[in-house]
Amino acid sequence: MAEGPRLLCVKASAGTGKTFELTRRFLELLLDSPIPPQREYLRQIVALTFTNKAAEEMKERVIRSLKERALRQKGEVSQRATQWLELILENYDSFQVRTIDSFIFGLLKALIFELGQRPELEVVLDRDVMVEKAFDRLLQQVDWSDQGDPLRKLFEDVTKCYLELEKGGSLKVERRIRERIKDLFEFSSPLVKHEEVDLEALENKGREVLLRFKTSLGVLSTRFLSKEEWEKEFKYPFSLYGKIAKIKNPLPPKAERYRQEYLRIGDAYLKAKAKERLKPYLVLLDRIREEVHRICLEEGLFLVGDWHRFLREHMEREGVEYVLFKVGGPIRHFLLDEFQDTNREQWEVLRPLVENALSEGGSLFYVGDPKQAIYGWRGGDWRLLEEVFEKEFPSVPASNRQKRVLDVNYRSHEEVVSFNNKLFCLFSEQEGVERFLGALFSDEDAKEAPPEVLEEFKEALIKNFSDVVQRSRGVTGGKVEVVVISGNKEELKAKVREKFLTSLVRCWTERGGGIAVLVRTNQEAEEVSAWIAEVGIPVVSENSLRLKNSKLVKGLICLLRFIDQPWDWTSLWGAFKAGLFEGLEGFPDEGIETFLETPKGKDPCEVLKALFPKGFKECLEPLMEGVVITPYRLLWELMRRLKLFYRFQEEVPLLRRLLEVVFKAEMSGVNSVSSFLEFWNQKGAEERVGMPEEIRAVRVMTVHKAKGLEFPVVYVPFTDWTAKKGSYIEDGQGGIYYVTNPTAYDLRVLRLKKWMEEVLENLNLLYVATTRAKEELYLYLTCPVRKSPGCLSFALKELGFHGASEEDKDPSNRA
Repeated sequence: MAEGPRLLCVKASAGTGKTFELTRRFLELLLDSPIPPQREYLRQIVALTFTNKAAEEMKERVIRSLKERALRQKGEVSQRATQWLELILENYDSFQVRTIDSFIFGLLKALIFELGQRPELEVVLDRDVMVEKAFDRLLQQVDWSDQGDPLRKLFEDVTKCYLELEKGGSLKVERRIRERIKDLFEFSSPLVKHEEVDLEALENKGREVLLRFKTSLGVLSTRFLSKEEWEKEFKYPFSLYGKIAKIKNPLPPKAERYRQEYLRIGDAYLKAKAKERLKPYLVLLDRIREEVHRICLEEGLFLVGDWHRFLREHMEREGVEYVLFKVGGPIRHFLLDEFQDTNREQWEVLRPLVENALSEGGSLFYVGDPKQAIYGWRGGDWRLLEEVFEKEFPSVPASNRQKRVLDVNYRSHEEVVSFNNKLFCLFSEQEGVERFLGALFSDEDAKEAPPEVLEEFKEALIKNFSDVVQRSRGVTGGKVEVVVISGNKEELKAKVREKFLTSLVRCWTERGGGIAVLVRTNQEAEEVSAWIAEVGIPVVSENSLRLKNSKLVKGLICLLRFIDQPWDWTSLWGAFKAGLFEGLEGFPDEGIETFLETPKGKDPCEVLKALFPKGFKECLEPLMEGVVITPYRLLWELMRRLKLFYRFQEEVPLLRRLLEVVFKAEMSGVNSVSSFLEFWNQKGAEERVGMPEEIRAVRVMTVHKAKGLEFPVVYVPFTDWTAKKGSYIEDGQGGIYYVTNPTAYDLRVLRLKKWMEEVLENLNLLYVATTRAKEELYLYLTCPVRKSPGCLSFALKELGFHGASEEDKDPSNRA
């Protein structure tokens, strides 16, 4: 192995074997090291992934590879592989292949006392839950009978703000406000102060400068507006901002000077006004943040996001060596997976640790692909992939920096590889990018977009897809169909449904499995699943695997509610209706029918004793005698006494998953039945069973869920993914604005950049979707009839990527 610090970057396009590369690097660090196998050295290697599944897969591959070398190789290689395999199995806790979040949480736990936190610290990964709880607590503090109550006044102002900005006529105002506050909480910062700006003074100054501008124009002023229009505009001086900003023709020097001054004042005014519109929201956010902080202190919680700041500040103050001492020793080698999805907060924590490793002669090996960056909405920053290699760690000499591009696709057949090369090559060249933007922009946006912003976006697109061309591993064949369907929203859906189902039925008849349908949203997944079920094809989706959709799980939750509150007749009735007791000894069918027809009002326990004396005594009464029992133990006892694993064998995965959810809830402090039921209502019901790998059914999932997976056949039925310019803009520094026309220049640029980021992410989503296919790909370009700014499918159609038109009858047409 090379001496000295090493920086190794691998750009791995879809299907090129990034997990193989990570595994090979891990093995290289073990088997090629001059250090004999020992626990201390094993702990110095840390591999970080983004999901538990990816971490488990990598662990499995490392162990399997060591086993193969131990059994198949000879001499020193076999001996060394055997030694490392035995050491890993004996010291599995030192085998550090884990998720990036669990690694950072481990650092946090090691520094628990230094951070002034409780030993039983619990990290809350879901900010929304905390915001909801804080919102509820603030509502409880309002004195609605006192019109002068400041908190009541705040909620009234927030409601007015919502109705004005959202144009909301919905009856669900409170719920909508909660959702908006949760969105804004994610981007706002407690460090940003809401400075008061004298808007009236800026208006007066703008009016004054506008008058001077008009006077300096002389007779030229009527080229812009009539005398009456000028007088009207003076009442609101910045309504002319957009027109004056667009002036391209040369003006007299004095007029140009006043124009620039007017635009400067206008920018300040419009930016302050954009923030002022959100003032009630921002004040409420401050109160929400204070309440969240109070809840965290009371309950020993730590909000995700805060931990990054605490750790970064602690390392700056105490030094990296102290942090490493607390976590059990030095780290010499880092391996990072899916680096394009790393956010800057995570990297700010990792950077000093990596820097320390490099200073000790260690290494950083990271793998990523900017074309698969589809988590920008949760902070992932694909730019880090290049930045780290080109700008970070100047102590690493150029000779020890290595970048490799993996370009052999081991997943897809030749036709699929060729199609993806042809499609995405369009975005790696200047001409293709120009045409794409021309189809994407509205005419107005194309004229107004600042040239430097457009150039920046073009460069980003070309850089993103610069390494897109792949070589096939040599497996010939494959099939790709691209069908263009045009129409309005309802027409599109009807046409897609017809063509998609016709093709799917044929494909299912031929194959009987191995088919995935990839969509953008959970709502689309539910809709497409219903279509497939209607034609009699077995289908499984993420939604169908939610625990709350299981009749058996619903019945168990009802039974838990009844045991917690034995007077709750409705919950007991729900448990019987779910079939928990059907066919169970001690609960005869006629007794169940009688129970379901028994009018409410009687004591439920007395009714149970009368109808099911044996069943009640053996199955329920022992669990209702007032003995304190944990939710997990209670649920396990119910499953055992009701013989659920034996009676509902097809539901065993759901039952096991429910037990896992209860166990994890207990580990986070949910120790009573009532607190578990509260947890279940808030978020537990959304838990899912993992989608089985081998199942004879069409799998429907979102593109995000499909990332990292592969399927023989892939359908993408919708591609009218449209990037929209939002009214809410965050500046990346914690500032939030609500923009309308006219818009301050800075905010206009920021809004355009955010829109372009969404356009790029939509392209990346398409890349991820089309590269999941191994043998066959069916892609539907669902296009609006007229030009729709930001619509991906329309832009692709305009680029000439037609495939088979909707009128084509021959299903064998290829792109």
